[in-house]
Amino acid sequence: MGLVEDAQALRTRLDAAITAGEASEATRRVLVDAIIAPQVRAGDLTDAEVEARAAVFPPWEAGVKVAVGDLFRWDGTVVEVVQAHTTQTDWTPDKTPALWRVYRTPAMTAWQPGIAVKVGETFTFEGASWQVVQAHTTQSAWVPDKTPSLWKKV
Repeated sequence: MGLVEDAQALRTRLDAAITAGEASEATRRVLVDAIIAPQVRAGDLTDAEVEARAAVFPPWEAGVKVAVGDLFRWDGTVVEVVQAHTTQTDWTPDKTPALWRVYRTPAMTAWQPGIAVKVGETFTFEGASWQVVQAHTTQSAWVPDKTPSLWKKV
């Protein structure tokens, strides 16, 4: 095996150990930051991979002081803090895209605020299909039928 293959095999074993809860807390934190967080942020994981990796992050809960870049488990996926704050029950990731980025899975095809979307992706909104024409993070005021600079009906 070459160096690249060795590194990939090590990543796979470490990822499995973290997901299975078989790493010490200090080791887990370093490996989560070095391996799992970048995988989640890249957005190229399957539904099962996102779900498995979400388990290594702390759950979202109200009353927690959070910093920009912190990752949490929420509603079957992972969310990232984009603005430091103390969490509140009425500031959930789905309701406050100014505070959170939702890392969605490929199965999440219904439009919702707070998700990063790429050009060419298709989402459903109010019974119709809409395609992204400009990459952005969705917001409540930028719904597909009101923002033709971001969406086109397909």
